[in-house]
Amino acid sequence: MAASDGEAAAAADGVVEARQDVGEAILDLINSGAAGPDRGKSAITDLQDARRVLAAQKRRLTQQLRNETKKRARMMNKSARLSTQDLVEVLHIRQSRVAAAKAKAQAAR
Repeated sequence: MAASDGEAAAAADGVVEARQDVGEAILDLINSGAAGPDRGKSAITDLQDARRVLAAQKRRLTQQLRNETKKRARMMNKSARLSTQDLVEVLHIRQSRVAAAKAKAQAAR
């Protein structure tokens, strides 16, 4: 029995050492940051952040589209109340402003 007790003790020591080695290996992986689950978690976090950014951009674009649509509706409503002569005058003013801006740009070169 003494031989089997010695063998059992040696086997138990081997198991304890193997567990310590595995524990150390796991701690090394965790501390090095090379563990698979950590990479996956950071990739998920990155994707969630990207989704938040895209959602914010979508909200801004939707608001801009809504504002432009309302602005156009206001302008169309105002222009509907103008006479033909008034509309011609507005177009003439716009053309003169565009020409003045082009001349100013040419002079700046």
